[in-house]
Amino acid sequence: MKQKKSKAKGVFITGTDTEVGKTVIASSLAMHLVSRGIKVSVMKPIETGCKIRSKILAPADGINLKYASASDISLSQIVPSRYKNPLAPMPASRIEKKPVNLKRIKECFDTVKKIGDFCIVEGLGGIMVPITKDYFVRDMIKDFGFPLIIVARPLLGTINHTALTVEAAKKGKIKISAIVISGYNRKTKNIAEKTNPDVLRELFPEIPIFIFPKIERINSTTIRKEASSLLAPLADLLLQ
Repeated sequence: MKQKKSKAKGVFITGTDTEVGKTVIASSLAMHLVSRGIKVSVMKPIETGCKIRSKILAPADGINLKYASASDISLSQIVPSRYKNPLAPMPASRIEKKPVNLKRIKECFDTVKKIGDFCIVEGLGGIMVPITKDYFVRDMIKDFGFPLIIVARPLLGTINHTALTVEAAKKGKIKISAIVISGYNRKTKNIAEKTNPDVLRELFPEIPIFIFPKIERINSTTIRKEASSLLAPLADLLLQ
């Protein structure tokens, strides 16, 4: 799945773990860019844990991305590879006897990245999740050629997880555009949550770090409100 570095503007969003808020950040960023008159294309190359709806696997994250970007791209191109089991693609594909079609994913990416002014790709899990035995999310990031946003938790353990993700990205010679701490509680009394942002800034002074708050009710209105004020600096950085 080798590919030259893309000339299109875009970003690949990974997490320090699963369920850290990648889709919220990807959707929020898409909504913000659309509000600025930018045509956004989106992709979630592989989604696992899909529910069956009308006898097909419905990719919840992919549907959210499509809605957030106001995209007319088909869902089959946004999420070309889907699995029922909530596992890494390697074991999910084995259990379901459906090998990951990397060629199909590449073809969809080549199409999607050319459609908009800016392309947002949401990965799955973390940077070292195995897609196949010999191909990891990190390899996909390198092949797609976009810089990386790392989405991290705000709580205890995130310093280690974030440092490991940064190290893995640097080892793969992947440019890191930003770290986003997602789900931060502004009123927190948790000492780890209070201090983690400053610790990460001290450890990685070369990487811009943004904080995205915890949203109690996640819907288009709340996401758009938060995105307009908090993700504008991140969007400006990515559009340079």
